[in-house]
Amino acid sequence: MFETLLVRAEGTTPNELDRQTIERCAVDALIWGLLLVGEDAVKQAAFRDGKAKYNDIVWWPKSGRWKNQSPTPNVKTRYMYFFINTKQDGPVVVEVPPAVPGASFFGTIEDAWYVALVDIGFEGNGGKYLVLPPDYTGDVPAGYTAVRPKTYNTMTL
Repeated sequence: MFETLLVRAEGTTPNELDRQTIERCAVDALIWGLLLVGEDAVKQAAFRDGKAKYNDIVWWPKSGRWKNQSPTPNVKTRYMYFFINTKQDGPVVVEVPPAVPGASFFGTIEDAWYVALVDIGFEGNGGKYLVLPPDYTGDVPAGYTAVRPKTYNTMTL
């Protein structure tokens, strides 16, 4: 089936080449799909177990455990998540207050593929962020950092 498209190693039969190609496609699907599936698993856990909806803040006070479905939980970190759907809600403002003694928030706004778009809260600075739909062409108000994901869904953690 694939022998006309690929160069076969000497001694490799067409059936072996078909099997190897299917295995390679399975590995590629896992590698490329893991990020999207991981983000969705975290979102579904927040919606199911945290009773959250888009734009709600979900806090896991007992750190990263299996229930929050994070692919790489850190048991010493307290997690807060919120999910944005700009197709449903349009542009969304995320405002992070400056750090105060003993409390600060550090995080990243990511698209649905776990692509980091902007880090928020670092160095104790607050900030105003405007998460925009991919097709947004309007102006961004002064004082806001525009966040332009390529997906309608974003996640902040």
